[in-house]
Amino acid sequence: PLCPCGAWRDVDASGNAVSESYWCSNSSGGGWSEMDQGNGFWHGPVLPTNVTLKNDSDLAGRVRRAWDATKASSEAVVTAWRAQGWFVNMYEVDGVSIDEATGDVTLAWSRGGFQGGRGWQVGDDDKKGTIDPLPPLYVENVLAELDEYDEWYFDNDTQTLYYAHNGTGAPPDDWTFVSPELARLVGVVGSQEAPVQNVTIRGLGFRDARITYLDDWGVPSGGDWALHRGAAVFLEGVEGASVEASKFERVDGNAVLVSGYARSVVLQNNEFAWVGDCAMAAWGRTDDWDATKGDFPRGTLVKNNYAHELGVYQLQSSMWFQAKTAETTLEGNVFFNGPRSAVNFNDGMGGGNVVKKNAIWNACRQSGDHGPINSWDRQAYFTDVRDPEGSWAPVVTTIAHNVIFANYGGSQGVDNDDGSAWYDIHHNFFYGEGLKMDYG
Repeated sequence: PLCPCGAWRDVDASGNAVSESYWCSNSSGGGWSEMDQGNGFWHGPVLPTNVTLKNDSDLAGRVRRAWDATKASSEAVVTAWRAQGWFVNMYEVDGVSIDEATGDVTLAWSRGGFQGGRGWQVGDDDKKGTIDPLPPLYVENVLAELDEYDEWYFDNDTQTLYYAHNGTGAPPDDWTFVSPELARLVGVVGSQEAPVQNVTIRGLGFRDARITYLDDWGVPSGGDWALHRGAAVFLEGVEGASVEASKFERVDGNAVLVSGYARSVVLQNNEFAWVGDCAMAAWGRTDDWDATKGDFPRGTLVKNNYAHELGVYQLQSSMWFQAKTAETTLEGNVFFNGPRSAVNFNDGMGGGNVVKKNAIWNACRQSGDHGPINSWDRQAYFTDVRDPEGSWAPVVTTIAHNVIFANYGGSQGVDNDDGSAWYDIHHNFFYGEGLKMDYG
């Protein structure tokens, strides 16, 4: 089925548009299951549909004086931060209106808001109305706002690029502007029935994959995150695939995604820098709570990678993210300078993960209520990972022998949040707060 609210969309293994919800036993529910009920729980899951700029604000004045409202209605994008920096949402503006009586300006949209897995909090008891607290936001791709060096605006009608040169005189004649068109640079795609086997990508450089934050995003599982099922290097339906000794720089979506059925994938000795979303991620598929078909990544090795400067566009980004994925080993990685957690487990499906001998610092630089390693487990899954006959209980995940600095907005070194159990955490060095255990 598709999400009734029309926001979140994913694709199944055949490329068909789908959307998935999840049952949640915890009062801090997320995902569009509660969104569609219209009343929700703790944070009031609602999607903003517009922003009204009061008549005496600077931006409202500029809209009235200088904006081409017709063009802005088809070109402008609003980006807004949710409270505590949990994620940013992007919205495609499709209406600009001015209240002649008050001078207030309203920017409205019908698409966007799917780049996070939680709704927005509101100020009244019936979970409807004005967003509270009001979020920081900015507007882009409006010609009248081209007023700072290195900003640019693209006119869709005339196919003209406007750029504010950071220097005296005209830009050099030999300058070249590159407009990325591909979000996926390399794809290795098979199926569970006919997997692609033993493909190695080694010693390559990847850059300039285009932004994906206004492509379709889905809710992977019972955590807070949303994700786009795509990346510069996309692996699905593979066995024994590896990405090694490669550099990913200024790819503007996810760098590497292991999707659906995957076994024994190796990601090692790579560098990731200035990545728009996640450096590396894995996202499986289930039939609601039933994971016994095995359509998910299992036995992935993430080793000796060097990842920094992530989440250029989306705050909800990690060096390693996984949802509906089991038996991952994270070993010997160096992760630093990210907006939220460096390692995020969106659920506990299957378990059996090992996180060892990693160095992590400067995570959570733009968010709070989070840790350098974060986990959720609001949705129970039935898998054959622990027991070939099937079990609701996952295998224990081990986190040991890591050096973790819980600085910036990191509340704890390891944040086992909202039902996260089945963790064995020992022999780590923590700077700052150590552990949080919220078993729901």
